[in-house]
Amino acid sequence: MKTVRQVRREPNERVDLEGLKDEDTGWILDLRDEEETLKPGFGLHLREVEGHLRQTRSFIVVVTQPHTWTSVASEATELQHPLTPADALDVLREQLTHHEPPVDELKKWLGSGEITGHLTHATPAEAVRWARIISAAVDLNRSTIEPKPFDELVESVVQSARNWRRELCAWHTRNTDSAHRNYLLAAAALDGVPAETIYDAHSTLGVRVCRGVSVEHRHLSVSDAGGVTWWLALMDCAHLALT
Repeated sequence: MKTVRQVRREPNERVDLEGLKDEDTGWILDLRDEEETLKPGFGLHLREVEGHLRQTRSFIVVVTQPHTWTSVASEATELQHPLTPADALDVLREQLTHHEPPVDELKKWLGSGEITGHLTHATPAEAVRWARIISAAVDLNRSTIEPKPFDELVESVVQSARNWRRELCAWHTRNTDSAHRNYLLAAAALDGVPAETIYDAHSTLGVRVCRGVSVEHRHLSVSDAGGVTWWLALMDCAHLALT
């Protein structure tokens, strides 16, 4: 095999695998889109194209969701290979082990309960994100005049990976004036824009956040002195994503 290429197509667009003419090529057909549907005959087409691909010394890997494959699974049962996601801790280890420059105190990072505890049920993508945050924190810490000790660095990484939720909750608890609080948030997020834009943003911030709250909790808006603090605390306890 000389190269790996992706079969370009739009979701639900017909696939003609016999049109793949390149030799010594590994093809990837990504059908993971949630709206993707496989029409009857697709599995048979996969079986039929085997001879064509063998002649070009090529092969194809079709990646799809289990529920998408179900409709055609009986047509090509022998070709399916269910995949189990890689363990998040293994992904983290691989990412940090091969990072350049090498991560300082690598063994301590991989053995830190503060880090591994958050990756017990994490996806490979989440593990990659944690690895990037760790490596970035280590690189930055290495370049500072007064580096943080390891434990402080771990705490910083954890808070960064969790979108600084604990700091946000503490900040809202200390700053109970909602108008002042909204203005500071708008000014921080819109650095460099005209003052009138910041003023308009600060006055509409509460309305925008309140739209994301369920009907029974609509009274817990940003303009409510304690509402957003309660909301952040609830999210922290439930481990909900802050986006």
